[in-house]
This record gives sequence, C-alpha cells and structure tokens, in this order.
Amino acid sequence: MKMKLLKVALILTVLLLGMQLPSVEAATYDGETTVNLNIRTKPSLSGTVVKTLPRGTKVEYGTYNQSWHKVYVNNRTYYASAQYIRKLSSTSSSLTTQAATSTGVTTANLNVRVTSHRSATIVTTLKKGTEVKYAVHNSSWAKVYLNGKTYYAAKAYIAPKLTESNVDRTNGYTNRDLKLFAERNQRSKVQKVLPKHTAVVSSKYNSSWSIVYLGNETYYTPTWGITEGTLDSGVEKKDGYANRELKLFAERNQRSAVKKVLPVNTAVVSSKYNSSWSIVYLGSETYYTPTAWISTSK
Repeated sequence: MKMKLLKVALILTVLLLGMQLPSVEAATYDGETTVNLNIRTKPSLSGTVVKTLPRGTKVEYGTYNQSWHKVYVNNRTYYASAQYIRKLSSTSSSLTTQAATSTGVTTANLNVRVTSHRSATIVTTLKKGTEVKYAVHNSSWAKVYLNGKTYYAAKAYIAPKLTESNVDRTNGYTNRDLKLFAERNQRSKVQKVLPKHTAVVSSKYNSSWSIVYLGNETYYTPTWGITEGTLDSGVEKKDGYANRELKLFAERNQRSAVKKVLPVNTAVVSSKYNSSWSIVYLGSETYYTPTAWISTSK
C-alpha cells in the first residue's frame, strides 16, 4: 500500500513540474549586465564561454534557478550567473530614456547594433547625415532610439545637431596646412587641405576638435590648427597668368590628385607659399600650384 502511494506521489510531482515548465519558459525579462559577463553553453562554470557581454549590455533573460539565468542572444539560449544581471523596470527605463535623449546627425555610414559590442548583430546602417535620437551610453557607445526600440552605435560617429541658436561661429585662419576630415579621427581619409594662413569660419565641437564651414559643407579638424582673429602676416597677393595649362592641387605634391585645371593665359590671383609653390585663390577656394607655372604677363 505504501509503495502504491509513493508511486502516485511521484507521478503527481512529475505532472506538476511538467505543468510549470511552460510558464517558466514564457517568463522573460529585460535586464542589464552589471559586470563584463560570460555567457555559457550550460548552467555551470565548466560550460564553454560563448562570448562575454560588456558591462551595461541590455539582455533578455529568464530565470533558470537561484544561481543561473537563461540568456537569449541571437535567437539562441545560453546561461549566465544570475547575480550579475539586473532586472530593468520598463517604466523607469522609459523615463530615463526620454530625459537623456538628444538629437544628433551621423557623420559616417553608421552601423546600429543590438548591443554595445563590435561583434553584435547589425540591425541597420544609417547613412551619413541621418538625423537620430541618441543618448550617451559610455565613453565609446551611444544608445540609439529607432521605432520605439533601443539599439547601440559607436558614439564617435554621432555629432550633436547644430542650429544657428547653439553654434558660436568665429572667424580665424589656419596656422599650418590644415587637414579637413569627415570624421573626428585623424586616421580617417583627408577630405581637403587648406593652406597655411587661409581664412576660415569655425565653431568648437569640443576641446580637441572644431567644425569648419566651407559653403554648405562642414568638416572636422583639430582645434589647434586654427587661430582666432584676422591674419596680419603680410601675405602679398599678386595678379598673374597661367603660362601653361595650370594644374591646381589640394596638397603641395604633384603626385596628388588634380582638383582643377585652368587653361593657358587664364588670369589668376596668387601668393607665394615658398620658393617652389604658390597659393591660387579662386573665390573662397584655395589650391597649390608650382610657382614656375605662373607669370606676371601673358
């Protein structure tokens, strides 16, 4: 009789556990890692580490037991230590999001990812110049808000949207040959080079970088390359003529790309940069050309 009762109790226990399993699977939460967190193939320290989520990464998770949580990444189920995942309140996080957002513009074609990690899945790529709502996540990443959802993108490629009301533009001049970039990164491609002593209009982006305005175009350049005020350097501009088809360069290098070619005998205004090179002025644009290619008469 006792054996029969024991069997019935075991059967009921198994049935009850089976009934609870679906509710456990259905209970998922939004969380955030509180440390750089290893996620594993099984709920054990001997489980293989699949990847490490940086501190502050948003995750979807479910409770496995007191020590371990199930973590859902790229439609797969892994495991991570429960004590290092903090549950997020949907109400408080949305209030924080609303308060912290700013309007920015992408300065390059920008990959938007599901987490703040370079190996994370790319959700979409925003074209350069796209206006976006964002908030600072950490020193390297920004939260990007698209269609009511939160994603992540490299903070270096989002600039605050500038308006006439919040930009203090100043007149100045280049104190060296000034390289202009599309990004705030001196290792990126140089878009233009302004000769030393070129007048420029700029505004400070931060303590290290300034924005230079050329017509409708904007570029980034290191702030130390610009001196505020009007240049009084005794630069003497002279009228002359091209004594051949005159190639104009952005750099003092005849192997660099030719930006323009002026026909022979074209009238030009120029100033000497050194004994070999001259600066040619065309409207608000400046170029380099060999001094020997300009004569004072036709």
